[in-house]
Amino acid sequence: MIVTVLGSGANGGVPQWDCCCPNCSRARENPELRRTRSSVAVSLDGGQHVLIDATPDLKFQLEGVGLTPKPEEAEHGRQSRIDTVLITHGHGDHTVGIAEFSTGKSFEIPVHGPPDLMRFLFGSDDQSSFFGDLGRLARDYVVPHDLREGERLDLLDGLRVTGFEIDHTDGMEDGSCFPSSTYGYELEADGRRFVYTPDLGLLTEELLERVEGSDLFILDATFWW
Repeated sequence: MIVTVLGSGANGGVPQWDCCCPNCSRARENPELRRTRSSVAVSLDGGQHVLIDATPDLKFQLEGVGLTPKPEEAEHGRQSRIDTVLITHGHGDHTVGIAEFSTGKSFEIPVHGPPDLMRFLFGSDDQSSFFGDLGRLARDYVVPHDLREGERLDLLDGLRVTGFEIDHTDGMEDGSCFPSSTYGYELEADGRRFVYTPDLGLLTEELLERVEGSDLFILDATFWW
């Protein structure tokens, strides 16, 4: 399993556009300190990848790590190195990059996430949505799929993926979350296990038990101090 960190910044990245704190100021002077919004790509052989979260920086993130079309494999000059997309939750820094898939050729890329997130992003039979209607995105370019908690996906001929709910988005009085519930993802292949939980609000005993024995655990702790 090959895990590529595409970005490790919070919702504004580093530097943030309206900030002149020492961290952002240093990042403006030194490009090596700049950070794009959090996302990872996972592959088994370096060919096709599973993307976790689609950030506003997606195009530059893919270019930066070389996940670009291979001329010898591209049909009519187009190729997607992204096989499948997993979305953790409905905040903009994890979702708006989905619009990148509406350019050029339609690859009908599967997009998986919590059922309430899929309704929020792509609508339903009786509910329209921004992404569902934007440039026919969910009609021609991506294929949304509900992923129930605990349901297993088999991807890339050997990668097993399970989504599980974590604490992050705002809880509502009716028991729902706004704008959606939040998933962490557990990925397994060839005896290796990777757990990814960006935007983690609470490190629970249940989560600690889940990550016990994992080979790699990536979590966000932006507001922990």
